[in-house]
Amino acid sequence: TVTVTGTAGNTTVTASDTARVTLAPSAPQILAVKSGVLRDDDGKPGLSAGDTILYTITVSNRGTSPLTGIAISDPMISLSYVAGDTANPGVLDPGETWTHEGVYAVTADDLASNGGGDSDIDNTATVSSNELPPQNVTATIPIDLNQATATVTGIVYLDRNGDGVFNQQDTPA
Repeated sequence: TVTVTGTAGNTTVTASDTARVTLAPSAPQILAVKSGVLRDDDGKPGLSAGDTILYTITVSNRGTSPLTGIAISDPMISLSYVAGDTANPGVLDPGETWTHEGVYAVTADDLASNGGGDSDIDNTATVSSNELPPQNVTATIPIDLNQATATVTGIVYLDRNGDGVFNQQDTPA
């Protein structure tokens, strides 16, 4: 309620009005994004064991209330905090984005199994907070076995048709 009192000549004037304002309730909301970049670390042509994938996970507070107890778990990699916690330490404030990174080394088993049979390496992390249920976020890195390097009797070649045998269409590396 607002009351205004004023004087107009010898007359005192008073007016009152009431307005009701409904405030939106606090709404926690988290956005997690995971990406991966395949890096040719071993210097061999094509994808091979020893190459690495740099995974980046960003966690953003898109809601109107702070989020506490933020935890990111990833069974394939160890994550390191990179940046983003600028205001209240340990609290993901509205509008704030935190970035974490981790590296995965591609294994011979990844290549031999064609990424578990689906032609890619899947990596899922779980992001949780005290205010929201856990959220899974996945990055999928394709494996191009036609570009994978194989060794047969000492010859290194690109297996273009993926049959594991050195043929005319294959290229010595």
